This record gives sequence, C-alpha cells and structure tokens, in this order.
Amino acid sequence: MKKMKNKDRWRIVLFPLIAIMLVFSTVSPTLAIAADETVTTVTLDKKYTTVSDINKTGFILNLKLAYGKEWATDILTNVEKKKILLEAIIADQEKEEWDKFKKDITVQLNPLVRTELILTLPSGKDYKATENQDVTININPVLIEIWPGEVTSVNFRIFAEPKISLGGSITKDTALNNIQKGGKVIELQLLNAKWNEQYITKITNFNVLLDSFKDSSVGVWDAAKLLKNTDPNKTISYSDDKRTLKIKLPALNSNYIGNVQVEVPKVFYTVENVNSEGIISETGTIITGDQISTTPVRFTIKSDVTPTMSVNGALQEKDLRDASPSPKLMLKLENAKWALSSAEKKNLLLESIQAKDQKDQWELIKNKLTSNNVDVDVNGSVVTITFPTVDNLHLIKDLNLSINIPYQLLENDVKIPVQQFSIKAQPKVLLSGTAMPVITQTDFAKGGKIVVLTLVNNQWENDIAINTIKREKLLKAFTWGTSEAEVLARADVKRTNNYTVTIKLPAVSAKFSGDIKFKSGELTEKSLLESDQNFLSKVYNLKVEAIKNQTATITGTATSKMNDLDVVKGGQTVIISLKNDSWKSNLESLQATKPIGLVTTNNKPISYNITRTNDTTATLKLENNTTFELTEDQNVNISIPKELLSVRASEPLLVESAFKVAAVTASLSGTGMNLETEDVQKGSKTLVVTLNNAEFKDKLSVIEVKAMFSGGSLPWNFAPSDYSVAKNKLTIKLPAVPTYSTKTAQSFTLKMKTSLLKDYDSMGLKEKNIENGTVSIGGVASANLGQTSFAESEVRAGNRSISITLVNAEWDPTIETNASKKAALLKGFVTTDQTKEWAIASSAIAKDGKFIVNNKTLSIQLPQNTSYSIVRDQRIVVTVAKSVLRNYKNDIQVNQNLLIRVPVIQSEESFADILDSGLADYIDQFGINNIRIEVPKKVIQKVYTYATKLGNNSLTTVEVEADAFAKKAVATIHSADGEVSKESEVRVNGKFTFVFDDVQPDSTLEVVVYDDADILVDSSFNKMVAGNKVFTDLPASPLEGSYTLYSLLTDQSLLTNILKYYSLEDLKVGTTY
Repeated sequence: MKKMKNKDRWRIVLFPLIAIMLVFSTVSPTLAIAADETVTTVTLDKKYTTVSDINKTGFILNLKLAYGKEWATDILTNVEKKKILLEAIIADQEKEEWDKFKKDITVQLNPLVRTELILTLPSGKDYKATENQDVTININPVLIEIWPGEVTSVNFRIFAEPKISLGGSITKDTALNNIQKGGKVIELQLLNAKWNEQYITKITNFNVLLDSFKDSSVGVWDAAKLLKNTDPNKTISYSDDKRTLKIKLPALNSNYIGNVQVEVPKVFYTVENVNSEGIISETGTIITGDQISTTPVRFTIKSDVTPTMSVNGALQEKDLRDASPSPKLMLKLENAKWALSSAEKKNLLLESIQAKDQKDQWELIKNKLTSNNVDVDVNGSVVTITFPTVDNLHLIKDLNLSINIPYQLLENDVKIPVQQFSIKAQPKVLLSGTAMPVITQTDFAKGGKIVVLTLVNNQWENDIAINTIKREKLLKAFTWGTSEAEVLARADVKRTNNYTVTIKLPAVSAKFSGDIKFKSGELTEKSLLESDQNFLSKVYNLKVEAIKNQTATITGTATSKMNDLDVVKGGQTVIISLKNDSWKSNLESLQATKPIGLVTTNNKPISYNITRTNDTTATLKLENNTTFELTEDQNVNISIPKELLSVRASEPLLVESAFKVAAVTASLSGTGMNLETEDVQKGSKTLVVTLNNAEFKDKLSVIEVKAMFSGGSLPWNFAPSDYSVAKNKLTIKLPAVPTYSTKTAQSFTLKMKTSLLKDYDSMGLKEKNIENGTVSIGGVASANLGQTSFAESEVRAGNRSISITLVNAEWDPTIETNASKKAALLKGFVTTDQTKEWAIASSAIAKDGKFIVNNKTLSIQLPQNTSYSIVRDQRIVVTVAKSVLRNYKNDIQVNQNLLIRVPVIQSEESFADILDSGLADYIDQFGINNIRIEVPKKVIQKVYTYATKLGNNSLTTVEVEADAFAKKAVATIHSADGEVSKESEVRVNGKFTFVFDDVQPDSTLEVVVYDDADILVDSSFNKMVAGNKVFTDLPASPLEGSYTLYSLLTDQSLLTNILKYYSLEDLKVGTTY
C-alpha cells in the first residue's frame, strides 16, 4: 500500500471540521470570538409569582443581558431558537403540568433595547400546579447575538395556592376497632401556611377545631366530641416548621363508621408571606389563592373486619430429624396481608413462635431457622416456613407451639389471634425414674431404685409384665453384666398403664460400677410394643457411679461422756451411719463371722449386739463388759469388714478415734500418806481421794470409808465427822490415836469401790486401784527404774533417758533446776567397777542432763558424752536420797540395778591368728573403730601348794581357787619322769583339791579348769618350789573386758599389762557389726 503524505492527512481532518463550522454559521457568527469572551450574565426583573396570580393576570419576565450583549436578531423568527429557549425553561415539581403550560409562553424583544427579552406567562389558562415550583432558565449561547460561550442560568419561583392535605396512619385502612384501641395519627399538612399553635393550645379554640371534624350527617364526629375539653398538649404535636399538625388519637369509645370530613377555619392557620427575592419571610407579600379553609380533607372509618390466620402443614419429629423432603409450615391470612419486607421482620416472625414446654428442643429447631427459610407468596397472604434438618432433636412428647404474630409484621397493624400447632413426636421410649441417669454403686447394690420406661405415641403389650418370656426380653434389653441372673430373677416389673412400665431394681451381690446400656431398638425386635412403625432406636446409659470415699459417721449415747464403768454396765449405743455405702441385708448373720471391731487404742475390745436399722444405719448396743477396765482415757477405733458392706471392695472401713471412753481413776494425796508413829498419835493429817470422770455419792457411811483400806488392822476408828464429800473429792482427816505404837512399819492400800460412786453404786461391787493409794506408817516407799539396760553407745550419744518412778513418795520438784539436788541424786548411783568411767558419765549428767518431774516419775535425759568408755558391762546400784524427796524421811533403795552394756563382738578369732594373716589388712577391711579385743576373765584366782615330808616320802597338796562357773579342774605335774594328772569336780571348802606323792623338784604344775559344757575356760603354769607356796595370775586390777583396737594400739602400757597376764592366743579379735 502506498504511504500517505502529510498534506493528504491534514485534508482528511480539516474538511469535515470546516463543514461543521459552516452549518453553525447561521447561529454562531464566529467561533474564535466566543472562546475569548467572559461569562455572560442574565438577570430577571422578578423572582417569584403565584399560581393564583398567573391564572388571574399572567406573569411577565424581563431577561436582561449584561455587558452590552444582545439577543440574537432572529430569536423571534427562528423557530428552532424559540424552541431552544422554551426547552431551557425547566420546573423541578409537576414537570408534566409545567411543560404543558409553557407552550403558551410568548417571547418579545424590547424594541428600544435589544438586551431585554420579554417572556409572558398568559392568564386564563387554569394553571393547576399544586406544589411550589422552582423554575430554572438555562440560556443557550446560540440565543445571544455574539456567541458568548457560557451564560449564567436564572430562576424564579411559582408558589402554589395555600392548601391542606391529609396524612398519617388514619389514611391506612382504618377500622372502628383501631379508633377504639387508640394509636391512630391524623396529620393535617399545610402548604404555604403555618398552624397557629398558641391559638390552638387554648382548650376553647381546640374544641372549635374539633368541631370541624364532621361525620356524614354533617354532625361533629363522635370521636372528636370525646376529645373536647381535654388537654391539647396531650393529643396534638407539630412538625418543626409548624406546617403539619398531628393528632394522635387515644383509645376512644367511638361507634361511628363512615367518612369524616375536616374543613379547617382560617383562624387556625396563617398564610405565609414572600419577599421580593421569592423567599418566605415574616414581611413581604402574602401568597395568594388560599384554598385551605374552603377545601375539606376526608378519611374513612371502616367497619371491623376480623383478620384470621390458618396454620397448615403436618410437622413430625422424624421428618425434622431427616428433612428429606424438607417439612413445610404454611401460615395463611384472611382479611390481612403480610408485611415481611426485610430479613429482620422474617426473623421476628420466627421469634414469635414459642414453645409451651420442651423449650430446649424448640431452640434446637429455631437456631437452624433463618430468614432464608421464610417465603411470602405474591399476594402477600401466605407465608411458607421450610424447616431444615435437626438431627439431634429428641421430643419426649408432642411439641406444642403457639404463634403470636406481632402487628408490625402485618399491613395496617392488624391483630391476629394467637394460633396453636404442634410437632408430632416420633414413637420412642423414654427412661426416667430414681435410677436414671446416674445411680450410685451403693444404691445399685442395695436395690430399690426405679427405672421408668415411658412410651411416646406407642403402647406396651398388655402382658409385658406378667408374661415371663416378654418380661425377660424387656429386662435383657439392658446389659446387666454379672448381675443379670439376679435382676432377671428378682426385678419387680409392673405395667402401670398403656404407656408406662416400671422396673424396681433388686439388691445384687456383685460390687459393680460402670455403664448399663439400654437398647431401645430391641423392643421392636422382640415384639413388646403395640406398633413398631417409625419407632426410634436409641442407646441409653444407666451409669452406676463408683463410690470410693466411703465414710462412716458415729453417733449414739456412747459418744457423749462415756467412761469405762459405763462400758462395764452396758446399754450404751453406737450408731454407725454410712455414707457412699450400705449395709448388707443379712448384716446380723454376717456379723457372726466378720464382726465389727470396737477396740480401744490399748487393744481392749468392747462387746455389743448389732441391729441393722436401715440400709445405711446399724445400731450397736453395748453388752455387759464385766472385765473392761481402763487406767487412762482411751479412744475407740472402729473397723468395719468389707464383707458387711455392699460397695466397698478393698480393705476394712476404719473410723479412728470414733469416740472416747474416759477412765474412772482415783488418786491419793494429802499430808497423811507417809506417817510416823507420832503423826498417828497426834492426828490431823489428811487423806484426799480425787476421782477423775466420776463423783462420789453424796453420803458415805463409816463402813464404806473403812472398807477402802486393806492391809492390816486400822489404827483409826473413823466417825462421820472425820470425812467429807464434795463431788469428786473425798477428804479424810485422820483422827488422833494417842495410844498407837508399833515396832514394824505398816502400810494400807486404798481401793476405790463402785459402791461409793454416784450412778454406779447399784452395778455390783467392783474395785479400782487408787493411784499412789498407799498410806504408810514408817519407811515403806519404793522406787522402780523404767529402762534398766543401756548400750554404751546410747550413753555416749545421749539419746536415752533414765526414769525412776516412786511408790508412796513424791519427788521434790526443785530437782529439775537445783544443782545440789541433782548431785545428791547422782551420788546414789554407785558402781564398784570402772568407777573412774562412771564418774565421767555422772559429772556430764549433772552438768548437761535434763531432769523432768512428771507426777511420780523423774526422767533424766542423758547428754552426749563421747568421753565415756567401758570395757566391761557396768552395773550401777541406785539409791534415792531422802533429800530429793518431798515429805519423806528415808532414803529409798531402787528395786533394780542399772546395767550399761559393752558392744557384742561378732566373728571372734584369736589375736595370734589375725597377726599371722595381716592385722593391717584386717583394719582396712573393717575399720579400726569397729574392731575390738576381747580379754577373757581370769577364772583361776589362786593356786595353793603344800609340801609335807613323811619319812623318805613326800606328799604335795594342790588347792585351786576358781570362779563358781568352773565346774571341773585338772592338775598335772610335769617332771623328767613323766607327767601325772588328776581330775576333780568336787570342791572342798570352796576349792578343788589334789594330792600328789614324791613330786620332783623343778616339776611344773599345770592347772586347767572347765565349765559345765566341758569347755576349757582358763589354765595356769607354775614351777613347783619347796615348802608352801601361793601362786596367782590375777592382775592387781581386773583386765578382762572388750577393748577397742584403737585404745590398745594407742596405749602401750595397757597392752603391755594385758600381755603380762594373757597370751596372744587368749585374746579374741572381732567386729561390732
């Protein structure tokens, strides 16, 4: 293709543009000038007129061009330009009426001044504008001689004739019942006028206004009459611009049906003024053509028509559970229409449906309903609600619903009566009763709980409870587990009516917990129902809740201030109330082999008879426990074997310290407990018997008082004046016996007899000891050690106490803190062996030991004392000095000795053997502090030899003095001629005696001794000498004992001294563990 030249391209663009410019040349002389001109301003000589004035006299407008501009010369002759001018004149209201009217507008040019264009709106054309009109003239530039480019628009206003119109809810299908119930609003709307509010506010004027409301007979409307003489302010309100008057009708007893005409007198309103600018103002010219007072407005009151609604559609639970097809409900109106224009209103419709019961189930349905489920037909009379699937719906009976339509959902605010409808429940069985949904393990075991099976929209077979096969089929719909046989045999099944069967659970022996399932589908499979159609198959759970925290509460008379004499008498009750368990029904028979234990903390049993009061309560009535006696208060622990309980499956149920049994005790005090002869002779000393947990009778006889004493002939001849009783105290003032004398000590023991006690004097004679209940004349007190034996390690560690308990004497309580009293007591601790070591211990006890007096007992807490060390058991004799006693005049010899034991050696070997095998290795193995050396006791104490010459012959007598446990001695003479041995098991004057003849000088005498097991326990070797000789191997001080290896290796002199008397074979080595 040939390439286009530039000048050709410009021809194509310019030629059409020139053609267009030629077309407009007749109306637009030059384009260049228009582009350079400023905006052309057009002005009007008038800003407004009125419809009334136009119709009467017409309306002339002068349009003036500014800046010397002139209207087009052909504006009057050019049809097209005139058309452009008329089209440019536009009204904002009632355009169709204006467009018809403006065709008659005439156009003229001022012959003198071509800058003015005269528009004439003709009169007599019956212009019918009913609303104020703003008329705008948009001048096209083609209408101006020299085309200005842009021209300003101008406008003027045409005010309609002042009028009145009717509005408000009164215009919307008002019926008589609307007037009667109140709420309707009458709006009287003015155009180009305002209501005279101050004038109307006066009741008399208000009454006149009400008179303007006329019925069809031209009488005053009866509702208006009823409003007369009421406060206008309660009925009338105004719009902000005062152009609308609103009358809100209260409930009125009106009976009028028909048209109501309102013609408002002129005095109730004021026509508005308009100024020269066409603006409403207080000053200016009144708008002409008032039609208000002469133009009535009307509304109609209809006769009452009752709107109704029908509910159509059979809803069933089974359909809603499986909504295929979707169930529908139709709400059809008569004499009314729905006003469901928004989703909110549709949701309000759904909210207006309420359930009378089973509200939770309706909520399940409603929560799935939305506005999308609500459809309205084209006539507005039928609403269809489509229900979605609600798979978890479960009705226990037909779901009854009511629908109360809010008036906002209906046109004209009508009222629809409340309607009822229902959703039919699917046939099913419901489980309830005291066993549902949860039963405790206790209740399941003891039985008696009820399962109620209630049918919905179905009936039980008539013989379901009495026909054995059907009854067991019903029961087997439950999974009873190991209890099934007992349930089948003993459950009480009853058909109470067509719809209800009850199952009373029996007591079962199995201790079961967990879920028991009931499968309702088996009811249809086993033909137990009148109808199987649509029956709901579902699994129910009956939960048997495990009980682990079984407890027992103890009440009864035994829990309230009972003492041991009450137990002896019997008759008190112990009531055991179980929680989370129950008693076996055959409790009494089970008790014979598995009794409940009632035992005090010091293991004294209490016997009783038992009665099963109810499932959770057993009453134990105490028997006569004639041998029961306490010396101190005791708590009673109760142990209930699991075999007696329905639920508990493990250890016995324990109730510790279930109740308390107080000990009835008595103690003796006073100045007459330790007497001398002169005390008896002078008299006036006192004895006080104090009871704990009991009281004396108010009156005691002399015989009863004297009977308390035993142990010899009493020196006192009591009279009633010598004693007195004050509740739990018996005070005896010993009378003087001037003639009393005795050469030996006397003591009397006091016993407390039940015949002396209040409330127990008739229970039979029973004695109780009285603490410190000894009266002594002369020194008859005694003392006893608590623990009599201690290990050496315990004394060294200081973690033990020495206790001394006095009988018929009392400690001076100052010994706890008085150093001299402590020293006096410890001085009475005497030993004859290892005295230096005991002195170390005694000194430490006096300095750092803790002395505690508790009634008759003194406890000495030993301090730590690592310096104390003994090699032999140490036996200490204890004497209590009288200086540490209160009101006692003699020292008291303690009945026992105190023994401190050395450690026992294990795995003994001879020292010689250990040395041969390696002592250092032995020490490394066991530790030097754990190794001890046992030095045996010297059994042979002395050997006596006597040589006697008889002619050429000689006789040698040998006597062996040995410890008592040496049962046999053997003496052997060793000489160059041989050896001669003699044996003896008989002692003469306490010695084993042997006689040898012709003993050679330089002979050696060997003596060995044996114990009763014939084991060698000691030996002695001595050279025979002429004449008489006494041989002894005994060291100056005893060396036998158990030494720590450490002490021997660190004390050379001690080891040397031991080896002086013992060989290494004599010494035994062993460990302390």
